[in-house]
Amino acid sequence: MFSSELYSEAHVKVKVGDDILISAGEGNGPVSALDVALRKDLGKYQKHIEKMELVDFKCVSSMAAPAPPRAF
Repeated sequence: MFSSELYSEAHVKVKVGDDILISAGEGNGPVSALDVALRKDLGKYQKHIEKMELVDFKCVSSMAAPAPPRAF
């Protein structure tokens, strides 16, 4: 049986110094997906960014995944 829950996917590209990091994440909403994707890239820089806050971000596109087909 399929779940009726939606999931979100986020793709991020981050430049830190000369490093360009690209990753994706899935979550139960867009903020959760963005959090997962950013943590993948920025985890190794955590000690340098602990006190930073996300104040603005650019959303290139946002689209909810279509619900899977129902089994009858």
